[in-house]
Amino acid sequence: SRYIRKLVVLDLLIGVVGAVAALQFRVGPGTEFSNQVIMVLVFPLVWALSIALGRAYESRFLFAGNDEYRAVFRGAIGLIAVVAMGAYIVNTQFARRYVIIAVPVVLILTIVARYLMRQRLHMSWGRGQRLRRVILIGHGSAVVQLTRQLRRERFHGLGVVGACLPANSPMHREKARDGAPPIYGTFDDVAAAVRYARADTVLVLSCPELDGPTLRRMAWQLENDKIDLIVASTLVDVAGD
Repeated sequence: SRYIRKLVVLDLLIGVVGAVAALQFRVGPGTEFSNQVIMVLVFPLVWALSIALGRAYESRFLFAGNDEYRAVFRGAIGLIAVVAMGAYIVNTQFARRYVIIAVPVVLILTIVARYLMRQRLHMSWGRGQRLRRVILIGHGSAVVQLTRQLRRERFHGLGVVGACLPANSPMHREKARDGAPPIYGTFDDVAAAVRYARADTVLVLSCPELDGPTLRRMAWQLENDKIDLIVASTLVDVAGD
């Protein structure tokens, strides 16, 4: 949530830069001062709203992949389309002249700024900071293996804080293995484990006990708490994508 708030502030500042650039280089300094103030105040809000409608602030699109940049681009295209239609309806050239410089400026700056923010976040993950708190769901051997892997590879941004195992798992009776996370119960205790460990992510490993209906019920339980549910497929090294 702090990361998203920083993105909002950053996008608003970039909107101010785009508004000033449009006034200086396209609209011209002869524009009335009151209109300049209105543009500098309104355009950043419009820009942030546009990319928000393009889903650029949804956490599932952030942190990795190109979906975040596509969302920003969708917001820019949507803003251009709305302004173009509005300028055509009211028959004014001013808005089109303004947007033709403001939107490309803020689009480029926003993508560059978000890329730098992401790189900074990935560096902090590599140091073991700001990791997402993860509960693993699966069999004991798979849980231990993935826990060790995620502790070695911090750049994934996932920190294991606990696990839930099948009811018949021998790890419920054994002493904690080397590298094993705390065990918080069985698959029926996932929601309680999430609250107890203050987790924000549940990662489900391949497990025959977790069929489609069981996963749906688990997703419904976690939905009220806005917990991310990740399903780790065993189909790896099959195709690059």
